[in-house]
Amino acid sequence: MPITRLVAALRRRFDWLLALGLTAVGELDLWVGPPSGSEFHGPRAVNQAFLLLATLPLIWRRRTPLAVLAVVGGSVLIWDYLLYAPDRQPPVEPWFALLIVIYSLAAYADLRRATMGAAAAATAILAVDITGWVRGESAGELAGVWPFYAVAWLLGRAVRRERRTTAVLKDRAVELEAGNQEQARVAVVEERERMARELHDVISHNVTVMVVQASVERHLLAEAQTSTRDVLFSIEQTGRETLVELRRLLGVLRKSGNRPELAPQPSVSHLDVLVEAVGEAGLPVSLSIEGEPVVLPAGLDLSAYRIVQEALTNTLKHAGPAHAAVTVRYRACGLELEVTDDGPGIGDGVGSGQGLIGMRERVDLYGGTLETGAHPGGGYLVRVHLPFEPAHS
Repeated sequence: MPITRLVAALRRRFDWLLALGLTAVGELDLWVGPPSGSEFHGPRAVNQAFLLLATLPLIWRRRTPLAVLAVVGGSVLIWDYLLYAPDRQPPVEPWFALLIVIYSLAAYADLRRATMGAAAAATAILAVDITGWVRGESAGELAGVWPFYAVAWLLGRAVRRERRTTAVLKDRAVELEAGNQEQARVAVVEERERMARELHDVISHNVTVMVVQASVERHLLAEAQTSTRDVLFSIEQTGRETLVELRRLLGVLRKSGNRPELAPQPSVSHLDVLVEAVGEAGLPVSLSIEGEPVVLPAGLDLSAYRIVQEALTNTLKHAGPAHAAVTVRYRACGLELEVTDDGPGIGDGVGSGQGLIGMRERVDLYGGTLETGAHPGGGYLVRVHLPFEPAHS
């Protein structure tokens, strides 16, 4: 981590380091003496001023590249024209600074400003070259630096395009992630609404049975058993009020335009029908029951069926040519469900598809456990444990 922070700090201060580093190299050449062939010529004070004008503005090369080009380019050209043309070799520092500025203009300015700046710089450099040619400089020597200018400008444009492409891809990735999270949130809400509607039907049925039994028992009691009759009447009234509130709750949960489901609620005992339907859809499925079947709590019974249904639906969608197996195990501590297939599969068990969301929501509702992922023998595995206390028959 310290190295990462150091790299980040250097990146933020790169322009300062670049400008000050190039200035320092020029100062050494100016005051100590450079290698032969690139000596400073003329008064050192004048060279000092032009050196600072040519290098220090690089600090702002990203924020105002066009202005920096004007300052640096103008300084370099005037410097060369006054002290070195036509027969002296200028120092390398100012020309290196000019290459950096041309690159920065292409990399950090929009196309219109970059083109305008490049055209202005080319015109100024060409004017200086023509003057030098008139004074007797070789045309080949003058033209030799132009490819470097062109490469610097084209490299800057390429870097800008790459940076913009990266930014667009990053934005799209953020939007896609946000869209996936929103889809997952909507899927959770829809699944919870569906579970609530189904459990409403189950609870309403049970409460209705309770109310009817209390009413019948109350009418069968003798007139003398006043206390018991009052208790049963209270149970009956409370049950009726509960039914009213349940119907009101269902009205809140049900979306406008949705019709109530009139078919009986499915259960684990109906899995043979589900297996047969999935087989007709193109996925051969075997069903096995282990342990002694017991009467399941109504809500858990419905959720167990839905979990198997979602698992088989996912297998039908993603497993390709495959065979599936459904195993239901009745244990003393709860119900175990296992759905496996031998297809190639495409998931890793940690996805956020609506099928997995639905299974997780139903398992969490009953405090169970859900295991999904690659099957040790190949294919895909969904294993669920739903704890419960057997209902009294």
